[in-house]
Amino acid sequence: MAAGLALTRSIAVGVLISAAALAVLFYYDAQAQVLHLLEWFEARGVWALLLFTLLMAAVVVLLLPG
Repeated sequence: MAAGLALTRSIAVGVLISAAALAVLFYYDAQAQVLHLLEWFEARGVWALLLFTLLMAAVVVLLLPG
């Protein structure tokens, strides 16, 4: 019985954390920020490949969502 309650609490905490993360993304209008970043990359021309590669490497190292 205790294991079932712990599992239920773990799931509830996971759902709450996910909901909070989504709320933050919507509040800061993450889609517009990503579009702005892509436009910035496009304006860099040839350097965009290097910049994008470095950014994605940092995301992987820092365990940030893609």
